[in-house]
Amino acid sequence: MKFENKYIVMEFMDGLVIARYKPRVFIDTEIAKEIVQARNELTNHTPHCVLVEGGPIEISSDARKYALTKESSSNIIAWAIISKMSLFKSVFLKLLYFTQGKWNHIRFFDTREEGIEWLNELIEENRPTKKK
Repeated sequence: MKFENKYIVMEFMDGLVIARYKPRVFIDTEIAKEIVQARNELTNHTPHCVLVEGGPIEISSDARKYALTKESSSNIIAWAIISKMSLFKSVFLKLLYFTQGKWNHIRFFDTREEGIEWLNELIEENRPTKKK
């Protein structure tokens, strides 16, 4: 399943959302909420993992505040963020890591493959087991 608008492309398969932000977009609160709603509809409001890549993007201060809420991360088991940037180079990424990290697993990776491998392990750990 796939969702695309002028800001992001999201694909969902087997418990994993691949979210690729388009280059040089500006995300305000309304757009951030639209993306969260689309992600939840794409996943049928079920628990899932998210790999985030792409950009660079610019985020309004209100959208950054929204990104730090439980509402914005509803149904997310874990985030893998693909970035060559050091965690400590960005105040927002630090806030996201320490705030969302209270209720979500978040890790930063240099490559998409590493992020997907880690998320797939978490998906397997969180799959309901069948009773015999």
